[in-house]
Formats: sequence, C-alpha cells, structure tokens
Amino acid sequence: MKTCWKSMVAGGLALALILILLFSRQEVAPPQKPSPEKTPQWYLINKATRQISTAYTEVAGAPPSASAEPYFIGAVAVHPKVPGGSHLDPIIPFGTIIMLEKPESITIQGKTLNAFTVIDTGDANWSRYGDSPYWVDFYFGTGGYWANQAALEYGQRPIDYYWYEPFE
Repeated sequence: MKTCWKSMVAGGLALALILILLFSRQEVAPPQKPSPEKTPQWYLINKATRQISTAYTEVAGAPPSASAEPYFIGAVAVHPKVPGGSHLDPIIPFGTIIMLEKPESITIQGKTLNAFTVIDTGDANWSRYGDSPYWVDFYFGTGGYWANQAALEYGQRPIDYYWYEPFE
C-alpha cells in the first residue's frame, strides 16, 4: 500500500482546524436586562434641644402602645403632631430612632442606652409640656415598686437629641 503524503497532510490539517475551532469556541451569554438604577435616599437630620423628658411605666397586661407595638426598655412616647390631635399621628413618626446628645445616655433598669424607638404618644393636648413640643417620655418598665420609683426619681430633665427622617 502506497502512502499518499499529500492526503495525510491534508487530513491532519483538517483535523487540526476542527480541533482549533472546537476548543477556541467562546460561549456567548444571552443578553441581560439592565438593572434599574437605584435612586439614592436622602435624609433630613432633625435636632431638638432643651426639651423636657419624663419617664413612665405601664401595668402588666396594658393594651399595646399607640403604634400597636409592645412596650420595651428603649421605647419612648412623644406628643401627637398637633395638640389634641390623633394619638396615631405622632410629631416624630412611629419606628423612628432618636439618639441622645445631652446627656449622652441614660440608665434604665441597669441598661445604659443612648438610642430609643418612638412607639407611643402621650400628653395628647400638650397641656403639661406645651412649651416643649419635642417632649419625650421614656418607658421605664412594667409598673412595680422599683420601676415606678425609678420613673419618679427621673422626674423632668432637659435633653438634646436628634433623629433622621427620609426626605421625599
């Protein structure tokens, strides 16, 4: 059998070309939808200075707060938005976290806290603290001798604090 070098070279080149095409083939990803651009959220910083703060307790089994959230250490009540207004429309929105500046923190039942969550409203007619529109009432726990005593001892104190609200 006579070997035809030309046929072998042509076959080898064809095989090499097929292998090159197979292994150098790139996968093309299907086109993807562009991700929607996120709009940045802006916030306003609000600051309240020289506002009266007080402390309160609730009896065990008391109805939930005005926001329907259960009471907890670290919760506060604030005025309604307008004197005599709805207890469901607070001057600082429910769920807002306020941060103390002066004093830097307070201690409630052994916990030193500097941030509090608005969950309740109080002084609906602004009758007691009308000259302090951003009055804050700290929750000192379930009413019992020691919690009531601590709330009474807290009394009325001036505070400075701030909070953030989304800018729309």
